[in-house]
Amino acid sequence: MTAAAAHPANERADRRERRKQPRKSTLWRGTLRTPAGDMQCRVLNLSARGAKLEVEGALAPGQSVTLIMEPLGEFFGAVTWQHDGRAGIRINEHRTASTKITLRRSPASETFRG
Repeated sequence: MTAAAAHPANERADRRERRKQPRKSTLWRGTLRTPAGDMQCRVLNLSARGAKLEVEGALAPGQSVTLIMEPLGEFFGAVTWQHDGRAGIRINEHRTASTKITLRRSPASETFRG
């Protein structure tokens, strides 16, 4: 028995560490647009190149999908895996409705001259 076979959890951790883009844990809601129609999903983690979702519908590896999350925009990609109500998608393109997100300043910050 090899060391990797004896420690499958370590092998999964090594795979995660090799990702080019680190994933950020989230609990955002989104809509997953598929050829069969839209389904609601929960985004468990997200990076510039991929996402892990909680979904109720069936998806097929290689299937083209669009993950829609307001106000972040649309993430175009493909399903890489699905099991136990979760799925992974590889993100190929990201589009936002606006190129600029503006945060309003509070009146207190406008009057303070420090």
